Amino acid sequence: MDQGVGYALREEYVAGKTKDWKTFKFPGMETSFDMEVVTLETPRLNGPLGATGISEMTMISTAPAVCNAIYNACGARIYSLPATPDKVKAALPGK
Repeated sequence: MDQGVGYALREEYVAGKTKDWKTFKFPGMETSFDMEVVTLETPRLNGPLGATGISEMTMISTAPAVCNAIYNACGARIYSLPATPDKVKAALPGK
C-alpha cells in the first residue's frame, strides 16, 4: 500500500536530477502511514510450494484511490502522477 501511495504522491523520475532512491522519493519507513494488514492465505498449486505474490495487487488500485480521494475532498482531478500539492492547487475548480 505504501508503494502505491508513494507512486501516487511522491515518486517522480526527473531526467538529470533523479540519481538514487532518495531523490526519486521512494517510500521508506519515515514516510509510511499507519495501516492494518490482514493476510489471507490461499495456496496456489502452480507456485513454488504453493506460494504466490502478495504486494503487487495493492499497487494497482492505490494510486487511483488516492486521486479519487483528492477529488472527493476538494474537487481537484489529477491526471498525471505524482499528485503534488502544486498540481492539486492548479486543478482546483475555479482556478
